[in-house]
Amino acid sequence: MKTENESLIFIVEDNEIFAGMLKFRLSQMGYENVKVFYSGKECMENLYLNPELVLLDYKLQDVSGLDILKEIKAINPDMQVIILSSQETIQVAIDTMKYGAFDYLVKNDNVFDKLEITLKKVFKINELMRKAKKLKDLKKSFVTTLAVLTILILLLSTGVI
Repeated sequence: MKTENESLIFIVEDNEIFAGMLKFRLSQMGYENVKVFYSGKECMENLYLNPELVLLDYKLQDVSGLDILKEIKAINPDMQVIILSSQETIQVAIDTMKYGAFDYLVKNDNVFDKLEITLKKVFKINELMRKAKKLKDLKKSFVTTLAVLTILILLLSTGVI
């Protein structure tokens, strides 16, 4: 199982300077498996790489970040997306959350501090979801095994086998 620092993170940001700052800050936090895309189209073409997290600019030059969010969630509803935007409009934040964003962060002086906290939450939730899935799979396996054993006991007790 991958550790959180090995997880693939996409940065989708058309501002090359801000994208570079994000990538640098992520590397300072220990996240080295980071791919940067400067357009929504590039991101969607590489979604097959199955990143654990997408940091998505709300206002891209080629397409709306909201449209990319919708496409990502249509392909993989469990993929976590954090929207980053210069807009402080509450309606924009509500819209992104309505369509499945994990969080909405305003690009201001403390965005990197907020991002660090949010990343910890994302990876903790993803870890808990993986554990829950594993338990669910174990339960299915147990129920199947129990059913087979019950049938065998019945067959043995009736002398069929």
